Amino acid sequence: MPVLIACSMLRRELEFLIRKHDLSLRTVWMEKGLHEYPQKCRESLQREIDACGEGEQVLLAYGLCGNATLGLHSGGRTLIIPKFDDCIRMLLAPDEPGEIPVDPRSLYFTEAWIDSEKFLFRDLDSYVDAYGEKRGMKIAGKMIGGYRRLCLIDSGDFYSAAAASRLREEAKKWGLEYGERAGSTRILEKLLLGKWDGEFCRIGPESTVDYSHFEDRARCADWYGGAL
Repeated sequence: MPVLIACSMLRRELEFLIRKHDLSLRTVWMEKGLHEYPQKCRESLQREIDACGEGEQVLLAYGLCGNATLGLHSGGRTLIIPKFDDCIRMLLAPDEPGEIPVDPRSLYFTEAWIDSEKFLFRDLDSYVDAYGEKRGMKIAGKMIGGYRRLCLIDSGDFYSAAAASRLREEAKKWGLEYGERAGSTRILEKLLLGKWDGEFCRIGPESTVDYSHFEDRARCADWYGGAL
């Protein structure tokens, strides 16, 4: 039976797909905030991999994620990892393999990110609480000064009016535009169904994940077609 080790930020999407296809696999849900600490994330992932049985296929619902997956050792297992920078890029991947259209001036969110205790704007609000409205807003404004839009990823089954309303309110509060982008669970579905083509890294037994496994990953391109 395959083992799925996944970031909890993707839990809603993955559980939906598991039910949809009536899949049987063991699942391990990792802490949401680990992405902020790549070394800690790598160590936590390695512990879970090491706990898997010899000869098992381990599906990692992660990308590079700040290089957190680099250095993972498969031991006696096979690791399958989507060949993407992070989960946001996976959800924005087009229907056909190729460049991922991303606006570098936008911050992208899913409903799970908005509901998370790690939601960016919870931190920004804390500056206002700590330093007062005027100074706090100034500090927070510098942190998001390079962005112009907050964008909700709409992947159909995981879109909610409540999430849209919350993000729209934050955009208005911080003087940013609000937008929505069509998303897709195509990559996650391929991961679960064993359709591991060139969009995935396949790490054989007794091997270590390194950057070469991700070199030909899908690149981001801005709205004007310039590669990022």
